[in-house]
Amino acid sequence: MTPPVAHVRTPRRRQAFTLLEVIIALGIGLILLAGIYSAIEVYMRITITGQDQVAQAQIIRAIFNRMSNDAASVVFAVPEEETEDEESLEDPATGDLPEEDAAEEEIVIDVGDSVSAMQQTSLGIVGDSTTIMLHISRPARGLSYAEAINAGSIVTRTSDLMSVSYFLAAEGGSSLGAAVASLATSGGATAPGGFAASDSDGIVGLARLEGDRMALDYADAQADIDGMAQASKILAPEVVYLQFRYFDGIDWWDVWDSQTEGRLPRAIEVTLGLRPIPELTSSARVTPADSTSNNDTEEESLRFVQQIIAIPLSEPYIEEEAYY
Repeated sequence: MTPPVAHVRTPRRRQAFTLLEVIIALGIGLILLAGIYSAIEVYMRITITGQDQVAQAQIIRAIFNRMSNDAASVVFAVPEEETEDEESLEDPATGDLPEEDAAEEEIVIDVGDSVSAMQQTSLGIVGDSTTIMLHISRPARGLSYAEAINAGSIVTRTSDLMSVSYFLAAEGGSSLGAAVASLATSGGATAPGGFAASDSDGIVGLARLEGDRMALDYADAQADIDGMAQASKILAPEVVYLQFRYFDGIDWWDVWDSQTEGRLPRAIEVTLGLRPIPELTSSARVTPADSTSNNDTEEESLRFVQQIIAIPLSEPYIEEEAYY
């Protein structure tokens, strides 16, 4: 009798995954993709932020270097006081010199060098908390100068004497600043110097005006705002805040006039406010002291940097002694 054969049931192979397994696999895959995307996004954000910080630091360094070079070229001559001999020659009644001495004085003026005369009347540094004018001496390349009568524009050099001004180009600001801002935002929206100007707050950026001193003095006397605006250039559209303070050796002042003070300031404090990088933390932002802006919220969002620029040709402060 043949023994019975045991029947072994072989398991049937599944043709596909179950719905639950598919859902779990998709979930795990989405989690992995989300993690990879987050890692790439963080890497890109950190990289872009670092590049922006480096670019911003280069802009700040370039601005301060240019200001320092201009400050190192400032010229100023203290006006000479009349001596007792010259005062004794004057007529007590009229205050005029005798005819012979007056003729000699006219001869001296006629033969005097025009450049030396301009140096003797140098204004040095004139500025307030938002604008500064530096009167500098910077020879042109090749020492080629045009005759003053043939000077066709502000940038035409007639001597080595120049005037350099820094200010903020903004709508509603000073007359020159508003003119530069209007010129930068009108037609094609291209600022002088080739920078784009599309700011909704009306601030175009830090502007610099450089030109022949005699031509700028004449343009200022004639109120040629358009001509000076055409000669201005936007150095940094990123700068939306500008403040100057002047150190006389003891105290800081918001206004300085070398002719009134009779000397140059020992140093100039420059504060720049730049549009913030979104990824910058609040600890990297510094609020300047003695701020005069009315919009505190907007000011806190800016990134402020300060630099003290020394004036090499300034004389040490000597306090006048009091005699009793």
